[in-house]
Order: sequence, then C-alpha cells, then structure tokens
Amino acid sequence: MPPLYLLLPYVWWQLDDFFIGQARTAGLSAAFKLKPKESEEIYTIPKFVLIAFTWLILLFRSPNINVCTLLLLATSIQTLLVLCQTIVPNTECLLIVRSLLGIGGAVFPGVLLMGGESGIMAALFVAVSPAEIAIAGPLLSGVVTLLKGFSVLSWQLLFAFHGILGLIVVLVLWFKFPHSMSVTNTSCMVQGRSGPKNQNRRQRLPEILKLKSLVLIAITICCSLSIAPTPSYLSNHHNLSFVSMPYFFFTIISDLNSTHLMFNLLTMAPYLICLIVLSIMVTTFSHHPTSARLLTSSLLSTSGFAFLSLSALHDWPLIFSYLAIFPSLIGTYVSQTLILSFALSTQYPNLLLTLLLSTSQLSTLFSPSGLKPWWRSEDEPAHPRGLGACAALMGLSVILALVLRWRGGGIRGNDGYKFVGGDEEEFGVLMELGSKESQNRIVSEGV
Repeated sequence: MPPLYLLLPYVWWQLDDFFIGQARTAGLSAAFKLKPKESEEIYTIPKFVLIAFTWLILLFRSPNINVCTLLLLATSIQTLLVLCQTIVPNTECLLIVRSLLGIGGAVFPGVLLMGGESGIMAALFVAVSPAEIAIAGPLLSGVVTLLKGFSVLSWQLLFAFHGILGLIVVLVLWFKFPHSMSVTNTSCMVQGRSGPKNQNRRQRLPEILKLKSLVLIAITICCSLSIAPTPSYLSNHHNLSFVSMPYFFFTIISDLNSTHLMFNLLTMAPYLICLIVLSIMVTTFSHHPTSARLLTSSLLSTSGFAFLSLSALHDWPLIFSYLAIFPSLIGTYVSQTLILSFALSTQYPNLLLTLLLSTSQLSTLFSPSGLKPWWRSEDEPAHPRGLGACAALMGLSVILALVLRWRGGGIRGNDGYKFVGGDEEEFGVLMELGSKESQNRIVSEGV
C-alpha cells in the first residue's frame, strides 16, 4: 500500500517534540540562551502556522504539487538541519528554521482527502499518535536516562540520534516513492490525478477569493489551531501563549491543583458539552447545505478565539475566558467532523461518524496532551493506565472508521470519491476549488 509511506515523515516529525521534551526533562534547558518558555513559543508558533498553510494548499488541490516530492524534499532539508545542530553552537536559530519545515509532517493529513484508501489511512492517522506516545515516549526516556547515567548526555548526541532516524526515513522515501508513482499516479498526487500543466494561475485567483474558498481558509486555520495547542491571551500574563484547551488553560491561569476534583470537572466540561452539542448539530442539521454548516462552525470558532483575546486585553474575570472555550471547541469539532466525512468518502456526517470523532476526542482526556487524570501524580509525565485508556479509545476509533468505510454507500467515480446524493455539485466546488473542468468531471462521474 504505497500511501502508507506517507506516515513515515509524520511519525519522524512528531518524534521531534519527544526529543526536545526529554532533553528539557533531563536538565539540558540551560543550553538555550532564551528562556524555556520563550524558546518553546518561538519553536511552536511557526510550526502550527505552517500546518494551516499546508492544509490550504491541499484543500485548494493545486494540480502541479506532488505530495511525494514535497514530503521527500521537506524531510531531507529538515534532516540536514537536525544534523547541522550537532556542530552549530547557536541551537535556537536552527531549531526555529527547521520548525518551519514542519510542513513535511503537516502534509500527511491532507492526503486523507484524496479518496481511494482514505478510510484505512484515516484509521492509521488516528491510531499513530497514541501508539507513538505509548512506544516512543518510554523508549526515548530510557535512552536519555541511560545516557545521563553514563554522563554522556548532550544536545548534540540527541540531535545526532534524531538525524540518523531522519536519514533512514529519507532513504526509505527515496527508494519507495518512484516505484509508487510508477504504479499509481493518484496515490502521490494531491489532485488525485494530473491536472492541466499549462493552467493559468491568474485564472484561479478569482475562484480562490470566492466566499466558499474564504470560508474553507477560516475553517482550516481554526481546525489546525484546535488540534494543535491553541493560541489565546492569558489573563494574568497579557502575552500570546500557546495552550492546549482547556487543560493547560487552567494549569497556567488557575490556582486549583491539577489533582483537585473541581479542576478535573471544569476541564472535562467543555469537551463533554461540546460533544453533546456536536451530536445534536450533526443529526438535526444534516439536511442543511455543506457551506452553511462550514460557515456556522467557522464563525463559532473565530468568535470564541476573539472573545478569549478580548477577555484578556480588558482584564475580564476568568469566567468569561472559560465560557469562550465552548464556541471555540464546538466550531472546531463540527469543522473536523465535516473534513473527516470528506476523508472517509461520506458526504454527510452521520451518527456513526459523530461517534467516531467523539471517541477520538474523548481519548484526549486520557492522554498526556489532554486532561490530567486522577491517577497521575505531579511529577509523573504519563501513567501507563492513562496511555492504555487513550490507546484503547483510539483503537475503537480505528474500528469505527473501518466500519464506516465498509458500510459506506453510494457510487464511486473514477477518481475514488463516493457521493451519497443531494449535494454533489457543492462537494465538487469545495474539494476542487479553482478548477471548473475538474469540478464538472467529478459531478458527472459521481452521478
């Protein structure tokens, strides 16, 4: 299955955070001239902006962008920069530069929109993160502890280890991608087929500036910000920080202990309420046009983020910031549901799809990036039971995704898309922005 190789850069890119985190835990933060908080913000901000940018490229379905070539190039340059960090003393600069190349890892989610094997790919994408946490985290922790015991632990050694892994990924891609492209062109093309080579880019600009395109831009950015740590102004700091809502929101600005019952209830409430609202919205408003639902979810997300900023700028009470989390999560979850429905070749979200998304989101409550469960102590980064619960829920998501794929009805066109009926033309516009010829071909083949 050639598209599976697209997982490798994503997994390797995700390991970057493990290396940085383990090195900081081992006491190597002093190697940074910047303060830990400042260096981490500089490191993460460009990465998440690039995620949003990459999603836009993929959603616009630019015909001349080859995902395989883009992944290979970005991963190669990023690996070179990782290895350069073993000999260059100014670690911060290279860290910032190579974080910009996080586009190599961010490309992978967009491949889900290509159809064909997207159901299996979506399942693997859902499963890879908790598997990486459960496997890579303890392994790297053991390696760092061993190196520290031998008094040879250093940034250079960790970067060298990470760079060697990157070289292995690059070699695998180099040898596998040419064969994959010769077998099937659709598995490595963002467009899913080769578009007209001489297409005038200026003719695409008016299409990109249309309302539906701008709505997708807003939704894409909101989704990227919700999946990644979310930017918000913190009331007591008055500076832009990246926090994963809502857990780190309360960790930073609340005086409650993270093991306190009230802290956990306040942290869980936005997730649980938003999932209930999501289920109601998906089932009640499924007959509404796709663009209307996208626009509504986009407005909810952006209004929530704007309200967070306003509450901080004007020193409003903490309750206002907390309430702003709700529209942010509702809007982004609905957006993710719609995008996931496209990825699974099911045009309209249904109850099973809602259950799939809800399960995957609930699993974050048990993961290190979500709610801190009662069974984790203050000095414990991740308890095996918490990771086990996360992995179990993610595994259930995989099963649900495969069931969705198996039960998906409709007619499949030559491009691998399924249409369940009712909104084919609009679906073509959303997925083929800027290419009227391709849009008409999808609609005709889908019907």
